[in-house]
Amino acid sequence: MRRVRYIFNKWLRRIVRLNDTPHSIATGFSIGVFIGMLPVYGFQMIISAAVAAVARVNKVAAIIPVWITNPLTIPPILYLQYLLGKLIVRAEDVEGVWPKIQEVGRAAGEVSLWDFKRTSGAVLAAASSLGWDVLWPTLIGCIVSGVALGLLAYPLVLRAVIWYRRRKEARRARRRERLATYLEDKAREEAAADGKPEPESVSPPGP
Repeated sequence: MRRVRYIFNKWLRRIVRLNDTPHSIATGFSIGVFIGMLPVYGFQMIISAAVAAVARVNKVAAIIPVWITNPLTIPPILYLQYLLGKLIVRAEDVEGVWPKIQEVGRAAGEVSLWDFKRTSGAVLAAASSLGWDVLWPTLIGCIVSGVALGLLAYPLVLRAVIWYRRRKEARRARRRERLATYLEDKAREEAAADGKPEPESVSPPGP
């Protein structure tokens, strides 16, 4: 649990610290979440960056969330998407789905652009073993989950970026205030040491 929390906080800090408008970052992240839920393994980063470039939003924010799908997470995500799609299209139960989806996930996790012919062939072979009764609900589940999570991600990331920047500006304001107080106190001490009248209050330096 600590490991998951550490990874989550690490990626969250990377997102909120991006140098762009909150809308651009949140929109890019939403695009990445949507692409990350689609079964386009091996091309998710390229597609996310391309869509973000066309939409003129932050490309880094679009690339980060696609890492949610990896060799470890693909099988359970695909299975949940299958269950969601089965519920939507009201498909009948199919026996032995989980082991087959595990095989698809394992093959998808090994997709490589450098050896695309062989690795993609393994994915197609594993996917064909599922049959249309499983593939169709899974595709529906992928699209619906991608849209839902993408729409949910936008306001969450938008608020996180705005909150982080406000907090950062508040810290800067406190530092400026402390500096102004320090300079004022030092000026009073020097004036007292020289026997001169105390100087007027020092205004805080600008941003």
